[in-house]
Amino acid sequence: MTKSKINYTDLLQKKKAKVKKYSKADLFAATSIVYKDHWNYQQIRKNAIAYLKYFHSKGTIQDFPIEEGSEIVFVGKTQHLKFREVRERLLPLGVKCTVFVKKTTTHVVLGGGAKKGKGFLEHDVTIISSKELNKALERLEQPYLLEKTDGNLDNVQHLADLLLSNQDENIALALEIFKGGGFPKELLHELLIAYKMTTTPKIRERAKALLYLHISDNSKHALRRLHNLSGRISERNLAKGINRMTKDAPEFDGIKIAQLMYDKHQKGLTYLLEYLPHQQKMDWLKKRIQNDELNLSKSSVYKLPKEIGELKSVKSVNVSNCSFSTVPQVLGQLPKLEKIDLSHNRLYTLPTHFLRMSKLKYLNVSNNGFRDVPNILLKMPQLEELHIHFRNWIWQRSSTLKEGLEELQKALPNCKIVTNQ
Repeated sequence: MTKSKINYTDLLQKKKAKVKKYSKADLFAATSIVYKDHWNYQQIRKNAIAYLKYFHSKGTIQDFPIEEGSEIVFVGKTQHLKFREVRERLLPLGVKCTVFVKKTTTHVVLGGGAKKGKGFLEHDVTIISSKELNKALERLEQPYLLEKTDGNLDNVQHLADLLLSNQDENIALALEIFKGGGFPKELLHELLIAYKMTTTPKIRERAKALLYLHISDNSKHALRRLHNLSGRISERNLAKGINRMTKDAPEFDGIKIAQLMYDKHQKGLTYLLEYLPHQQKMDWLKKRIQNDELNLSKSSVYKLPKEIGELKSVKSVNVSNCSFSTVPQVLGQLPKLEKIDLSHNRLYTLPTHFLRMSKLKYLNVSNNGFRDVPNILLKMPQLEELHIHFRNWIWQRSSTLKEGLEELQKALPNCKIVTNQ
């Protein structure tokens, strides 16, 4: 291919008046430059394609839509659309997908890195992007999709379940269905979760390719901020990842991502408890109350929302098997609180606000990080039952624990203390 005669600064700085003077051939040559030509070659390619569309396209895809009888040619490398797959999808719709541009060609899908022009420079055609082609495919395939879903009212939900199953064979099946019948945009969040959860490279690439066709460039960059969801991702990292990603990814709703993750995989509660609207948050919390007990056990949350302080009727709170490194102060706002289960967390001390819980009778702080008996317990004579099992290696190595427990029993003569034997 002929080397471009363009001043690359004109393209980078988007000097439209100067770019307009360049020929179609010069702009086309700029779509194939490499790093040795300019360090910012990718942006130059992108801008060159944009100006080819602006100055040298027959019209926009709105002026000349893809329809039955259209003929499409791929020139250059297009992101996430493969020629053979597109040709198979277009053929039943009466649209041809050919190799060389000729008089009958109506549209060219233009990408960067083209080694040959394929007749592109000699013919007047409508230049489109891979994303525009994908939208056209969706529009053309929509009647087919509707025909399928009319016969099965649960079809979209079934596809959602496949994507969220965390099973590679199910995700692959859903992707195959999309390939044949188009992709319903209402499943964008489910597709994102499938992409981030699968560990099989081939399936991951297919999911990524489909996902990238439906999101902006900003969103593509933002997706990198969300950790892979496979394995034991912590509540803290998941909440941070969703928050950082959705700031620059307008197509995605953080609450919906977290809700799907929680419903299917019991992850994402920390994000929901922080970002759900007040009334939805209160409704969610009230559903977790049975017999005056708020049960958030095994939810892996590491902090609690202030709204919990509004649940004045709660007498018992179970936050065992979570990720607390400190006792949430909001628990001190529950006037009727009599029982707390904080076992299997990451506590190393107990705060002074425990003393304000004058009605507290039962406390379970077993299997935390205590290396000694917390002094605050000596000042809680109202306790009737205390569970404080220490981790085995601490119990076996400590020379003061038994003495501390004896002192605790003297300070709480009416309390049943359950600990290591």
